Amino acid sequence: MANFAKKTEETEDQGQTEEPKRAINILPSNRKEASYVTNHHTIVADTAHEPDDYLNPNAYASIANKFQPNDEITILPEDNRYYMKLFVVSIGRNWVEVRELYRVNLEKAKGIPIDSGEKNDSYEVMWKGPMLKFCVIRKEDKSVVEDRFASKPEAVVAMGKHMQSMGR
Repeated sequence: MANFAKKTEETEDQGQTEEPKRAINILPSNRKEASYVTNHHTIVADTAHEPDDYLNPNAYASIANKFQPNDEITILPEDNRYYMKLFVVSIGRNWVEVRELYRVNLEKAKGIPIDSGEKNDSYEVMWKGPMLKFCVIRKEDKSVVEDRFASKPEAVVAMGKHMQSMGR
């Protein structure tokens, strides 16, 4: 109390009076369970699309009826290049207007080549993120031959079997 009185006296000397900050009172009726107010959606993004593609309202044409204003959308790309959170502003029959809340670039995690322990000019094992996990990749066109291996050794064994079936 003494500090407040001292502060008020100092500001009165300067010709201003400082009002104490009013405490906010949040009513119980204003607190809601999040699931009653907003929905959280996750879209597993194709690696062919860029983050800005998901800011286009027409990108949601086939799923617009699944959203409502104030929903949140998390974009998780298959290759884990970035993490993006969007907020739904408004919706229509075949569009969803969103605003980007934030985007985190995770470029270091993008398709890290894993040494398979053998020299191979045709295939390689790569980590492609939490959805595809360890994958066998054809070097020629970078296409995924087999995916979703929980560990690197499993993927290396699958790569060896694939190479045998191809006669290499």
